[in-house]
Amino acid sequence: MESLGRGEGGLAAYLYKAYDGQGHSASGVIQAASQRQAAELVAGQGLYVVEMKRSFSLPLPLHWLRRQFHRQYVMMFCRQCAVMVKAGLPISECLQVLAREERNGFYQGMVENLSRRVQEGQSFSASLGKYPSVFPPLVVRLIHVGEVSGNLDAVLEELAGYLEAAYKAREKLVTLMIYPMILLTVTLLVLLFLLQFILPTFAALFLSLHAELPLPTRLLLGLQAFLHDYGYGLLVGMGILALGAGSIYRNQRYRWQIDGWLLRIPLLGKLLVYSELLRFSRTLALLLSSGIRMDQALLILHETTGNAYLQQLFLRLRSDIQKGGTLAASLEQREIFPAVMMNLLATGELTGELEMILEKMADFCREEADTLSERLRALLEPAMILFMGCLVGFVIFAVAMPVLDAMTAYTGF
Repeated sequence: MESLGRGEGGLAAYLYKAYDGQGHSASGVIQAASQRQAAELVAGQGLYVVEMKRSFSLPLPLHWLRRQFHRQYVMMFCRQCAVMVKAGLPISECLQVLAREERNGFYQGMVENLSRRVQEGQSFSASLGKYPSVFPPLVVRLIHVGEVSGNLDAVLEELAGYLEAAYKAREKLVTLMIYPMILLTVTLLVLLFLLQFILPTFAALFLSLHAELPLPTRLLLGLQAFLHDYGYGLLVGMGILALGAGSIYRNQRYRWQIDGWLLRIPLLGKLLVYSELLRFSRTLALLLSSGIRMDQALLILHETTGNAYLQQLFLRLRSDIQKGGTLAASLEQREIFPAVMMNLLATGELTGELEMILEKMADFCREEADTLSERLRALLEPAMILFMGCLVGFVIFAVAMPVLDAMTAYTGF
């Protein structure tokens, strides 16, 4: 796999304000390795930058939760708009209906603002672009294409289907990752409960036996004493370590390396690769079928993917395409996706059926990702249960051994 290099750096988020050739204002967030590169990317969209500054992100857990809420909302928003526009309602009335039905204060205020902007004469897509933290560039650009072509209802319908499929795929992956973490957390909580509340009851009994305790019991008592004396310090240290790890991951200089390593992990990395290839194929097919040029589609992919390694990859691909290269040849040089996928892409470009090939690739990748998910689940579930059983069994064994030894000594058997 080709290294994407620090020379092109990690990516950071930049807030920008700009104007187009007709004097209309625009603002948003763009990912780039530097402020200069961010300005060049914005200028490549036909905009004139008047202000740009680096964005400071929330802590990772809060940022992740916010993104999940926004993704779910945008999915429902597009589906509801698609139904109402297809029924013949003007988009301004659709927004008024959504604003009345919305119970979340933030989303209600946002939709009311969108409705006001549309009634004042702004386009629907330009209004959505005022909320880049909620509506990703993919959604804004496709809705703009729908407005220009007069097929807004069809575009909204297709976009809603795409977002729902992407949400389900993401939910499967998240569920697969969360399940082992829940089991591990439960195991550690049970272990801490035994050490802090059950073991002290037996500790006095062990000491009254005036006999040499077995090694497992001594280890368990030593662990209990360590947690009693240094437990709070250990928690503080783990908190500092977690904050440090989060800071390192937020540092774009290292994030692209970490994301690249994740794609190389045996089995899990393969699952991530097929999941990313599924998203890449489905998104690119949707963009190309909507009439968006390949270089612009790759820029949108760059702006919407969460993997910093792939963000740099899409910039490289865009540069190669602008120089006259092909998508398949450029991807083949990076050796990140399976060779069979590259052969399919080359066939699609050669025959002019790239959109159809991308849809077929998406179906294939979804099946492969589902198969790998089940295989990984089949390995993780018994492994975590075995680990949990061994830990609890060790505690019970360490507690029971001195008691059994004392009973044996007392009875003579």
